[in-house]
Amino acid sequence: MNRLVIDRGNSTNEGTFGEAQLVNPAGVVLWHGDSLELPWRNNAHMISCVPAGVYRAHVIFYAHMNRNVYELESVPNRTDCLIHPANWAGDVALGFHTDLLGCTGLGYGIGLIAPPGKAAQQAILKTVDAIDDFMAIAAHEPIEVEYRWVGVDPTAPAPQPAPPAEEVLA
Repeated sequence: MNRLVIDRGNSTNEGTFGEAQLVNPAGVVLWHGDSLELPWRNNAHMISCVPAGVYRAHVIFYAHMNRNVYELESVPNRTDCLIHPANWAGDVALGFHTDLLGCTGLGYGIGLIAPPGKAAQQAILKTVDAIDDFMAIAAHEPIEVEYRWVGVDPTAPAPQPAPPAEEVLA
């Protein structure tokens, strides 16, 4: 089964940006692009990116966008986690714009663009082209999607301070 690997960078208030690769079972890269998700917000429904892990995904028709998209299966405490076109994924509680409610966007490139009526913010570019290419190469077959942190993992326990060094008596 082919696997979409999402290597996430750091999670910021403007979103969680990363690199995405669709690889076949032999490890051959079939497609490469960029990824975008919401900031990490403790897996809260509709405001957080997906927890790290491996999920199966299948194609569904998403009427809201009038297109086929992939839907993740068995995301803990979540539903409706899709892979679809999206430019922005900021924290709306902090005034940023988002096109995502817990889903993943794919694109080609990252840059600053202004959402309607707002200041420019980090965004993923050429998302419709990327999704169209990805869907064609994935051939609408079931896939696995692996999310992993390559930047700072916000779910990792905070490092504990080192205990004070004991004084050496001479």
